[in-house]
Amino acid sequence: MKKLFSTLLLFYCCAAEAQNAFSLTTDLSVLRNLGENQGFTAIGQTVQFQYHFKPKEIGYAWISYYSPGRYQNTLTATAKDPTTVPPTLDYTISSEIRYRQISLGWKHFFKGWYDSEEPFNIYGSAGFGILFSKITNTYSQPIDSTVYMIPAKAAAGSDEARRLTFDLALGTEIRLGAGIYFYTDVRTWLQASSTPSPYYYDNRTPQVIMLNGGLRVLFD
Repeated sequence: MKKLFSTLLLFYCCAAEAQNAFSLTTDLSVLRNLGENQGFTAIGQTVQFQYHFKPKEIGYAWISYYSPGRYQNTLTATAKDPTTVPPTLDYTISSEIRYRQISLGWKHFFKGWYDSEEPFNIYGSAGFGILFSKITNTYSQPIDSTVYMIPAKAAAGSDEARRLTFDLALGTEIRLGAGIYFYTDVRTWLQASSTPSPYYYDNRTPQVIMLNGGLRVLFD
């Protein structure tokens, strides 16, 4: 984290010294987690700094955070001894995940440019980030592992995981007035590291897609 924030600070300082145009953005984000048996929707926000190196080439740094996402799975534990009563126990795993993410990358305008007066711009971006996840799994009832075989799906308890991500976005923006643009885009985080966690269901890493809409304010 310290190294990442140092990089962000250096990024801002270089931008300030160059005295080129920059933009600040903020948006409302709807995140859908697509992982099998981990589907949920969360609401979040992204705050972003964009530095305009050239009319069509922009460096960015963003911070995103989301509301907790919740999902449930029902499983069955089987008795190790066939004489055990009851021979099976059904239980529910209630899970909660909260995402936060920091990303650094590059944005390119395919149509228009950062201060274009055209009706709309089209852009794409790519970058690398760090995804912070806090995962909590709660069983609906305690199960004695010495008596029952518990499926190795998701461990009970809490964990905080970090993963590197490759971040992609494609969007469009409309000029509302002098230096103010309304944008919408679709983003995803592709896992650039895949260290397994027993707290994710079946050790599956997140698969997400986000729909975002917000304002970009240009400072020239």
